[in-house]
Amino acid sequence: MLNIYLPQTLYGHHACERLIGADFTRVGRTVYMHVAHYPDFAVPVDAIELRQGALSLRGTPIGQPDTMAYRFELPESCGDFHFNVYLDGQFCGRVLAQAHEPEHKVFLTAATLFKGDYAQVRTWMDYHAAMGFERFVLYYNGPISAILPELLAQDAIRNKDVLLVQWPFSYWVDGLALGAEGLLAVHGDQADTSQRPRDWHHAQQLMLNHALLMLAGTTDYVGFFDLDEYFRFEAPMSLPDLLKVNGQDVYVFQSRWAELMSNRVPTLRDGSNFFDQEEVQVSEWIPVPHRSKYIGRPERILGTGAHVPKATVADTKMVAVSPEVAGLFHFHCFSGKASRRNMVNPTGEWARVPFYR
Repeated sequence: MLNIYLPQTLYGHHACERLIGADFTRVGRTVYMHVAHYPDFAVPVDAIELRQGALSLRGTPIGQPDTMAYRFELPESCGDFHFNVYLDGQFCGRVLAQAHEPEHKVFLTAATLFKGDYAQVRTWMDYHAAMGFERFVLYYNGPISAILPELLAQDAIRNKDVLLVQWPFSYWVDGLALGAEGLLAVHGDQADTSQRPRDWHHAQQLMLNHALLMLAGTTDYVGFFDLDEYFRFEAPMSLPDLLKVNGQDVYVFQSRWAELMSNRVPTLRDGSNFFDQEEVQVSEWIPVPHRSKYIGRPERILGTGAHVPKATVADTKMVAVSPEVAGLFHFHCFSGKASRRNMVNPTGEWARVPFYR
């Protein structure tokens, strides 16, 4: 079953109509304003105010070291969930704080951001459904209306638990675009110029922050990985079993660049003969120096980079999964990245792809 979510986006009346908030979501009586990361917008939390009649709400930052969102607690007297948003006392716009309420909670969700590679959605979803993912949250980096007819024609979309989110924000952002002088001119002494160089993966960073808060309570674990990335298991255990048996909060999987010199995509072999190890071995957590992706409990993560968590709740249990147990194969060949990167592997080694045809 396909569900569609349209974010409540807010742009400010300042330089270049820059983005203030990517969305306003609600969980119970808590509203999250998903603030744009610099360079779109840089302003302290106390400059933002939600108003509803005589009611005035100020927020608190969520996440560290970088703010994921501002949190506003609603009193019982709050009549509905429409709010006027003010910046430094000036009206910016009117929003509806929407609640995402799936019919049931699942154990494992896959979330991804995609653009022109949506032709791979069917294979990617079919494959990972077989791996144990129960729900798919697809953030499309553009207007949904442009791809919806084609997606609706696919059985993989209609027959699975799918949430399609419109996410039309700039994918790459130059942190020097506005500049310190521009920030000071727009926001005065309150401008936070220290954050100027961050968030090149702009839409992806916003998507990760949004998903962690919106999906909390709807799934035990959520995995973030791309449409050209596929899990491959060496151990005689399903992915859900791996997560359950080891009981960690966050699992980090090393990306392995896959040598597949054609535009074919991986498919399940007959008999699903993927496992050839007798037991699962999960190594102790060590910093992963190369690109990786992760599966974790969303409520345990307070801040994230594009590939690995940057901050977690105290006492969070995190491990790096040994490549002898499971890996994440990255197929540059059909994503279009191979030609741009000349098939260069950052780790210096190519991963042969077993059990794919």
